[in-house]
Amino acid sequence: MLRFASLVLLALAATGAWAAPSYTVTNGPLVTTYANISGGTAISLSSGQLSSAISPAGFSFTYFGTAYTNFKVGSSGYVILGSAGTTTSTTAAHGTAPGLVVAPLWCNLKPGAGMNMAAETGTVRWAFASGVLSVEWRNCPLATDSSRGVRMQVQLDTFTGNIEFRYGSPQGGSGATASAPYSCAISGPTGGTQEIIAGAYSGYVKSDGVVTAYPSGQFIRFSPAPASVPADIEVRETDSTGTVIANGASAAGGRAFGSRDIAAGASTALTIFVTNTGGSTLNVQQPSLTGADASQFVLNAGGFPAALAGGQSITFTVAFDPGTAGAKSATVSFGHDDSSTTTPYTFEITGTGTATPLLGVSDAGGSIAYGASSAGTGRDFGSQLIAAGTTTALTITVQNSGSGDLTLGTPTLTGTDAGEFVLGVSSFATTVLPGGNTTFTVAFDPATVGTKTANVSFTHSDISVTNPFVFEVAGIGTQPLVPQLEVRETGASGTLITYGAGAGGIRDVGSHDLASLPSAAITIFVRNAGTADLSVGSVQSLTTDFTVSAGSFPATLTPGQSATFTITFAATTSGIKNGWISFTHNDTSVTTPFNFAVRGTAAAQGGQVPQTPALGGGGGGGGCAAESVGSGSAAAMLLLSLVVARRRRKSCSRK
Repeated sequence: MLRFASLVLLALAATGAWAAPSYTVTNGPLVTTYANISGGTAISLSSGQLSSAISPAGFSFTYFGTAYTNFKVGSSGYVILGSAGTTTSTTAAHGTAPGLVVAPLWCNLKPGAGMNMAAETGTVRWAFASGVLSVEWRNCPLATDSSRGVRMQVQLDTFTGNIEFRYGSPQGGSGATASAPYSCAISGPTGGTQEIIAGAYSGYVKSDGVVTAYPSGQFIRFSPAPASVPADIEVRETDSTGTVIANGASAAGGRAFGSRDIAAGASTALTIFVTNTGGSTLNVQQPSLTGADASQFVLNAGGFPAALAGGQSITFTVAFDPGTAGAKSATVSFGHDDSSTTTPYTFEITGTGTATPLLGVSDAGGSIAYGASSAGTGRDFGSQLIAAGTTTALTITVQNSGSGDLTLGTPTLTGTDAGEFVLGVSSFATTVLPGGNTTFTVAFDPATVGTKTANVSFTHSDISVTNPFVFEVAGIGTQPLVPQLEVRETGASGTLITYGAGAGGIRDVGSHDLASLPSAAITIFVRNAGTADLSVGSVQSLTTDFTVSAGSFPATLTPGQSATFTITFAATTSGIKNGWISFTHNDTSVTTPFNFAVRGTAAAQGGQVPQTPALGGGGGGGGCAAESVGSGSAAAMLLLSLVVARRRRKSCSRK
């Protein structure tokens, strides 16, 4: 925003009264970056020198009411209009005849010298084009300090009569200052009515023309003051060159703020420039907002009321900050005393408030993005036994951080494995107010073994997020880890032996002469066909007619591991011998101890086998078999029957 200095009235009229100044002063940042004069004519000057008169073709500049066709340039940072001036002072001396001095920074400069370490030496040059005379002191250092200097121009516009000082940063050093009064000023002809007008600019040039800070990147403009011109109000958008706002204008341009979310706060403020383009003082009252929607806008007019001299401006701002949705309008109004236009001065401003929902989805681990994978999150439920039921449910929170109601569809599960997961939506709300939230749950309940994935999906009304909102859940269904006992004859492909199996296959060793016993060993294969370790106890024969060789038992068999033991027929008496082999185990699906029957026949020498029948069971019913006994007296047989029966009861009680 341009900052405008107050007019400085410095000339005392011949009558002794203060006269109105012939020029008004404005200032501010350069609209475009400072640029050196392109080409132009160089002037060879040393410190404290003044050039001869220069008369460019077509040049005629009106200064304090008189037209001049030539000028002189001083090395110390000033221009003298006309050819009569002889001033060569290195400090400001506006009263030296004949005056007519234009000085952007009058100080002791040394053209031709270098600015500190700059490669370019200081030069003075001029150019006249398109009705504008430009005089430049480029990188000229102070005569007393090569680290400070100037890069500045005087521009004289022959069409408007404006005088503009433009300041750029000097190459190779910092900008110079000057403590002498009116170092930055213009002056009229000498005499009792001479006017000296300082280029006052707060922060840079004091009201007496003392330069306190080099105004790099700034301009100071002197404009001829119109004689007896009344106040004339002009209102523009943004800056002094922006769109003109007519009195009573409807909203257009920057005054139509468009759409604004009611939760977004105030829009960027629009600056309104009020300028007095006339000559007399313009009084402007405090601006205000009126209309039903006035509260939906923000007005900042801290500098009002104000009295604006000719050419002076003041600003205020308006912004749109809707609190409710819908079209809004208000009227900006301020009183003034420009007799040429209606007071108060009014114009319309408009905007539309919008209420927008803003979807947010999260779980205990944080935010969930649209399409998010379950990998590395709590949405990967890991392993779950298929018979264990559902996992602990994971809570999903759906939040509305926007300004409008969020409308939701009930979550669903999609994908091949959707049936392996469970949604809990009993507390889920399909409308969430601004700042509110709702929740649902998801859990894993596998019915089959393997990796399972599904997508949770729900619709929503947030137009900034893909619809429907989708994210992944996953888990692995597993079987229980259990041991499984498998007993076979000979090896892994041999005949399966079930619990309580009767003697058969190789387990019936056939008939052997007593003299040839013990018989050749038969091999029994034990394997763990399950998924957990199988514990097997010592293998025992429940009769003495059979012996067991099971050096690797007791044993713990890992899943898939196997071991063997052998059985030998070793009867010492003749007859049919029935026996049981037994061992304990931890397979809960099979009775423990595990028993199966074996059988063999022992023949007396010469092949004679007693005909006494075997006592006890010998088949696959799982009962216990007693030892066979030979013939004897009736009393002996009775006694032996009692003993065998007792043994049978004891043996059966172990099962």
